[in-house]
Amino acid sequence: MLYNYFTRLLEKHYSKLNPGGESKKVLVPLCGMSVDMNWLADKGMTVIGVDIAEEALAKFVSLSDQDWEETAVPTLGPGAKLFTRKDGKIKLYLGDFLKFTRFAAALKNLMNPGGRMLLDAIAYDEKILEDENFKPPMPVPPPYSVGIAETKGLFEPAFTVEILDEIPNNAMYDFPAVFYAYLMVRK
Repeated sequence: MLYNYFTRLLEKHYSKLNPGGESKKVLVPLCGMSVDMNWLADKGMTVIGVDIAEEALAKFVSLSDQDWEETAVPTLGPGAKLFTRKDGKIKLYLGDFLKFTRFAAALKNLMNPGGRMLLDAIAYDEKILEDENFKPPMPVPPPYSVGIAETKGLFEPAFTVEILDEIPNNAMYDFPAVFYAYLMVRK
């Protein structure tokens, strides 16, 4: 499963994301049901997640052993909601992050100089989507293929982009893929 790789990469590089070990806020755009949010909250971080998939957020909340509060957030658009864990450690916004503005541009505007982000991405040859033998158990994409050049093109020069890990894998249903972990620091 993809999240297992991403969680291991987060655990491995957490000290680079949070140097000095001070608890901070962390933004998890396109968070879905990521188990990483609980892991980060357990580390003392305040987690702000954003996703357009209400089913994923509702399932994350229902599988949690925590109490939650749900409120409407009409300023973020029709149907936008906020799921807040009662201890305040996780806040999940239901809304289209990409409609607020483009993803990379939004992160540039949200982060202060020195702000750090750990980005996990998968890259694969998108021609597999056209292969008649490619029959995944669910529609693909997501995950979308995002390579090094595209990542750097989206984030540099506003961020320094450091590749922390490059892990070849056949996670795309037995087709070659590469997992990347990037450390991004806002200039």
